[in-house]
Amino acid sequence: SKLSANWLVKDFLNSEKPFFQKLRKNNYKKIISNLIEDINRKIFNLANKHEQYDGMGTTLVSALFKKDKLFIHSVGDSRCYRLRDNELEQLTEDQSEVWKLFEIGAISKDEIRSHPRRNIITMAIGTGNKVNINKYQYKTKKNDLYLLCSDGLTDMISEMDIKNIFTSNNNLEKISNQLIEAANVAGGKDNISVILILID
Repeated sequence: SKLSANWLVKDFLNSEKPFFQKLRKNNYKKIISNLIEDINRKIFNLANKHEQYDGMGTTLVSALFKKDKLFIHSVGDSRCYRLRDNELEQLTEDQSEVWKLFEIGAISKDEIRSHPRRNIITMAIGTGNKVNINKYQYKTKKNDLYLLCSDGLTDMISEMDIKNIFTSNNNLEKISNQLIEAANVAGGKDNISVILILID
């Protein structure tokens, strides 16, 4: 996960001038997708070359803000949420077995967290030569609050818990710490990654 996150930022910032010329043509979804596909190949090749890395993989969610537009890319079950006008909305879809059950109405959204197969993802970075990337585009508004997080958070606390913490104060550092603390108090069974973005 650390390699993927670092490479995505580094490759984005260190890209040659033609890359940014493409960005100005609004090919954001395609450009970020290409970077993630390249990272997938690098992780996959690394796992194949070194026995201790066999089967290594990770989930990923990224957000690119450009003026009033937001471009999200996700692989696996890391998520992006938005709090707007006091309403919390999940902006990404999980690539997992339980999400498919939720989509067909076999389980409710709340049941995802307690389902015995909740940690079985159907796509990850580095586990295959190809990767299927979910791509989204949204318009941002002033005072939108966005959360990028791993399943270490959402497996432990409910969306209602997240919303209540969001609305408890307006300090992003305090909100972040409260989210992580709540997930740890609830069991903290996995690594908890949290990034908050406020549109001011």
